[in-house]
Amino acid sequence: MKQEKIREKELKAQQDARRAKNAVKKEKRVNKKLEQMGLLKKEDKKEVVPKKEEVSAKEAAKKSPEKKKAEAKPQ
Repeated sequence: MKQEKIREKELKAQQDARRAKNAVKKEKRVNKKLEQMGLLKKEDKKEVVPKKEEVSAKEAAKKSPEKKKAEAKPQ
């Protein structure tokens, strides 16, 4: 039961990280397409910065495997 909740949290964090990553990729794709069409110049492009909660989701996804290793070692 407890492991299921932990696993669900990990999956949620991974999903959020994927969505954040995909949003950044989409923004880059859209900017590239607009630039090719001539509607957006290279100087006009704004820097794509992930939101604060997106960064924390990525960090959470990265920390999950480390926690598993740390829990597995002390026996």
